[in-house]
Amino acid sequence: MRITKYGHFDADRLRGRPDLPVYTCPGVARRLEDLGDRVRVVENGDVLDVAGFRVTVVGEKHHVSHPDVPPVDNVGFLVDGEVFHPGDALTVVEVATLLAPGQAPWMTVPDLIRYLRAVRPRRAYAIHDGLLNQWGLKVLDGVLDSEGERLGAEFRRLPVGGSAEV
Repeated sequence: MRITKYGHFDADRLRGRPDLPVYTCPGVARRLEDLGDRVRVVENGDVLDVAGFRVTVVGEKHHVSHPDVPPVDNVGFLVDGEVFHPGDALTVVEVATLLAPGQAPWMTVPDLIRYLRAVRPRRAYAIHDGLLNQWGLKVLDGVLDSEGERLGAEFRRLPVGGSAEV
């Protein structure tokens, strides 16, 4: 399985791929109503077979991002029981490979450390770091290095367009 790092939800990119089915949470599906039956709403516990992979839907809500706004819909995807992409949440799942949010306006370094320690994956690849400049990326790399060493695991950040074999 190859993991490749790309960006966030991009409605125009999805609209430009009419052959691509979209599996998403109810909140995002509402923003893609014009795509019709290409959009399939999924919820926590759903199990799908997609492109030869068994995908389990995990989670329901985005991590708290503002004290005055309730969390919006968010689901994560567990692929073949091996790789977990939590979306914009810190959902704890027992998994070998975690795609961990590396930075977000709703997240601190202690949040990341607690999340890595709670999941305890053998491998973690930081995603969600697009708001960081070169200094922030160095901090993130340092946190990943130290926590990976502490837990005896491989934790690192993939560059944009980079990939890793798992």
